[in-house]
Amino acid sequence: MPPLNGLKDLLPDIRASDQSDVKAEIRRAGVQPLDGEGDRTDMTDMMMAATERKHIDRPARWECTADITIADHAGRELFAKLGNISDSGFMAEAEETVLVGSIVTVDLPGRGPVRAEVRWSNGWRFGCLILPA
Repeated sequence: MPPLNGLKDLLPDIRASDQSDVKAEIRRAGVQPLDGEGDRTDMTDMMMAATERKHIDRPARWECTADITIADHAGRELFAKLGNISDSGFMAEAEETVLVGSIVTVDLPGRGPVRAEVRWSNGWRFGCLILPA
């Protein structure tokens, strides 16, 4: 079977004068619309929306490998390795998981003790937002 060259080959008998007639013919042929309403049939628009990346302006991060101790919300002292640090937060890997939303205390190199909120966690890796003093 030769490859299809668009809608014309798929439905050769379509004789529609406007887009709504084409949509009706597509539905009659058994082709399901891309969304519940069938309003969006342009694949190019959908592919562009899916591949667009939005730039998020974030503070600069500095890679580091310092050993730190974290005191978590339950009073545990966890050994961790700092992965990166910025003016507003840090990423680290701890020996145990930490709870997202919890407040931790950590002694950061060159900055001293700070309180921080755990904003995300992925296994033993987590990211914190440093809270104002």
